[in-house]
Amino acid sequence: MSDALYPGDIPGLKWDRARSPAFKTGIYEALSGAERRLRYRTYPKYSVDLAYEVLRESMQLAELQRILGFFLQQGGSFESFLFKDPHDSTASSLIFATGDGSTRRFQLLRRIGNYAEPVHNVSADSKPYRAWFPYDSSSFFWPEYYGWPTSADVEPLPGSYTLLPNGVIEFATAPAAGAVLVWSGTYYFRARFAADKLDYTEFMRRLYSTGKVSLVASLQNIL
Repeated sequence: MSDALYPGDIPGLKWDRARSPAFKTGIYEALSGAERRLRYRTYPKYSVDLAYEVLRESMQLAELQRILGFFLQQGGSFESFLFKDPHDSTASSLIFATGDGSTRRFQLLRRIGNYAEPVHNVSADSKPYRAWFPYDSSSFFWPEYYGWPTSADVEPLPGSYTLLPNGVIEFATAPAAGAVLVWSGTYYFRARFAADKLDYTEFMRRLYSTGKVSLVASLQNIL
C-alpha cells in the first residue's frame, strides 16, 4: 500500500469522466419468488474512468512520462496509491459527530445528502472544530454577525487533538455532550489501476493520447 499521489494535475484530461459507486449484494430467490439478500459491502467501491486527449513529451513538460512512469511504478494494478478527485476531495465545516461528554475518538466522514461514509486518508492539515451555533445546512449563517464566537474562537488549541491513522480524530478532552463537531480539510481515495496495461497513441510528433484510464477506488483503505 503506497501513499504515492496520482498525478492528477496534468492538463489534457478529457471530459466525460465517469464515476460509478458499486455495492456487492448476494441475492437468493426461492421458487415462490421471495428473496433473501446479503450485503457483502458496508461501503461502496468506486470505478473512475479518465482519458487524456493530449499528453506532451517534452523535457520541460514530460506529461506522458509522468502518467506512464506512475503506472509503471505501481506495477499496473498491483500497488495502490492515493487519488485526489478534483470534485470530491474537500470537507468544509462538515459535521462528523456529536459529543457525549466521554468519547474522545471520532471517525472523520464525507457526506453526500443524508449518506455518510468514513474517510481514511486525510491531509495532515485537516482540523476539527466545535460548532457553537445551531447548525442548519438549509439556512447557514455566520455566527460572528450575531456576536457569537468566530471560527478563531472555536478552533481547538494546538495539542488538544491528534489526527490518528485511518482518519480518526482523538481529542485530549472529550467534547461536551451535545457539542456538534465539524471538520475542514482534504481527503483522498485509496485507488489502484483497474488493468495491467495502459494504452497510449502518438497522433503527432511527441503528442500522445490515451484510451480509458480506469481506476478502482475506495474512501477506506480497503481494496
